[in-house]
Amino acid sequence: MPSVVRRIRPEAVTPVELIWRVPPPPPPLPLPLPLPPPLPVARAGVMSTPLAMPSMHDLATIARNLAAESSLLAAVVRLQRDVGRLLRVTDTLCVWLDWPRRIAWTLSGRLGVQVHELVMQVAGSGHRTIVGSALVEPIGPAPTRSVLALRKPPGMTFGRDELAMIGALAAGIAPALDRLIANQPR
Repeated sequence: MPSVVRRIRPEAVTPVELIWRVPPPPPPLPLPLPLPPPLPVARAGVMSTPLAMPSMHDLATIARNLAAESSLLAAVVRLQRDVGRLLRVTDTLCVWLDWPRRIAWTLSGRLGVQVHELVMQVAGSGHRTIVGSALVEPIGPAPTRSVLALRKPPGMTFGRDELAMIGALAAGIAPALDRLIANQPR
């Protein structure tokens, strides 16, 4: 019995026209369509939209203002105020170190034991540390003479872009802050 052979390829009727066998269209989808899952709701105290990052001009302005200061205490007051406003953090603390005496100073005096050890470790290693919603950033190369401690509201964290920007800020203010610390009367 002869077998029926079907061609898989289309047959050319004319050099320009081809005959194709098109499968029938799929059946229509049942209505109503399922809804997509709802968007996650932001937790209380967490911003749902990202804030605009400060520009390099803003960072350079902070560095220029710090370089214009002649007193360490005035420079630290200005630095903490400007950085807090620019980065929208809840707390900003600049700590400078007296390495020979192993004393960490702030505007309000010496640091407590637990924070002192963390600051000394960050300043000595030159590597930032993040604890919860707080960041301790070295200002300059290790061993640095100062660190910047920043804290966001509970539940918020520092993004990758923010960390890069804070690192750039710390590198930019390091020469002026080092000069003021070195000229500080003992």
